[in-house]
Amino acid sequence: MELTKKQWWLNSGGSASIDSDYANGSGEVLFIVQGDSTTIDSNNSTGAGPANNGKLWNGSSFAALGTVGPGVATVDGSFLQQFALDYYTRTGKVACFVNSGVGGTKVFDTWNGVSSTYTNSMTQAEAARVAGGFPKVRFLLCCLVNDSTAGDTLATVNANFNAWIDAILTTYPTTEIYYSMFGVKTGQTTRAQNLRCNVREKWIATERLHIAYSDLYLADWGLIGADGVHPTQTGHNFRGAKFDSYLGLDSSYSKFARTIINSQYSTWGTTRAEAVNTAISTLVGGNVWHNMVAYWLGDNIHANDRFVDWTLLSRLTDRGVTVNLDSNVETNTGQTLNIPITPTSIPYRTHSNTDVFLSIRVADFKSAVSGTKILGGVSSGTNIFAMQMGATGIITFYCWSNSGPTKTGGFLDNTRYVVGRNAGEVISWINGTENARTTVAAGSALTTGPEIGDRYTAGPAGFAVNSEIKDYCMGLASAVDQALLHSTLETMYASI
Repeated sequence: MELTKKQWWLNSGGSASIDSDYANGSGEVLFIVQGDSTTIDSNNSTGAGPANNGKLWNGSSFAALGTVGPGVATVDGSFLQQFALDYYTRTGKVACFVNSGVGGTKVFDTWNGVSSTYTNSMTQAEAARVAGGFPKVRFLLCCLVNDSTAGDTLATVNANFNAWIDAILTTYPTTEIYYSMFGVKTGQTTRAQNLRCNVREKWIATERLHIAYSDLYLADWGLIGADGVHPTQTGHNFRGAKFDSYLGLDSSYSKFARTIINSQYSTWGTTRAEAVNTAISTLVGGNVWHNMVAYWLGDNIHANDRFVDWTLLSRLTDRGVTVNLDSNVETNTGQTLNIPITPTSIPYRTHSNTDVFLSIRVADFKSAVSGTKILGGVSSGTNIFAMQMGATGIITFYCWSNSGPTKTGGFLDNTRYVVGRNAGEVISWINGTENARTTVAAGSALTTGPEIGDRYTAGPAGFAVNSEIKDYCMGLASAVDQALLHSTLETMYASI
């Protein structure tokens, strides 16, 4: 049985000792807030935040945070109100803020560790720390959504994001930084995915940088306002609760597992959280997790959780799949999913058309063995990346090719099918064990990701399968141990 949010905080151990390390003699903790307009208010005239006892630095002293601002709107709140309320409810400590957020700002010219906006924020942070008698400070960061559509080169933006994190840690080496992975904005392209790749790499490499949760799915969850960019106040309340719930998660868990747990729409209980922590820790230790570019789970406790990419890189396209809670997602004709990840959009850790795999875990395959049925893939002419079953039940595994290994017997229930390529060989795996491999030259990588439950060719190609699917993922074929991936996920599924 899933625990309530309050029970989860009480039972998880949380971060009480860490909060005490940051508190002053009055039981207050200081948070420095930096970033774009998502730090200040909703800009959607959707109402105030909740009543709270938070405090806001005004340049010389702390005053009551209140329920609106701090921003340009006079009626809207921000995520700070809900954060302050939840933080006090959970810890008994008062959240104090230095809010340096500026609407429209970017990493490449503002939050880069050297700009006047950044240096002024750090000056105010130290002044507030000294005035309030705080032994340490913490940081809440929200930025990059404006960089995702325009600005300097990817290389420069990525370097400046890294410099921002490094500059904070140079000034406050014992701080903890909590970042919200940036969300969607009209005009986003593959540039946004590549910016997320860099954030993920910096997160992996930097112990004190945390991704508290992801803003990427707020639009799917109805939490973005009429302007299509900024959260509604309900969205801000959700975000504030997410920042706090990350801090309240069991600190013995891997930070990677904590991010995955906290990025869900739903609130998980201890059984599911512990199973996921064990699985992610195993996959990180086996050098598997950090070499994956997509993972979606079909076995969810809330339908909204199906949108969450556990690798933090992208947002799937859902064409109306059936969600079977606590079990799987079900595809059928006109009900498929698309993974918006391709080697041309994300060359993450050398992910390419010659080093890639697609994995789909079938729970219940319902389609009859008649005609062509495709479990998942993408194609252009004879250049195919897919797992395809013919009328006689023979499965062919393609990976940027027009031929590949085969398997008789058709798609089976409770079975993981994987196709991948390592240089000149197309390889197939079934339940983590290599099935066969074929030497065949690679075609060019396409610009569209694979369809799950069909094959994408300017849309679903008409080879849909009726199948209940437990998960689907992609990654680097050369780096991922398929046996470890399969066994670890199966153990996790047995527990959740």
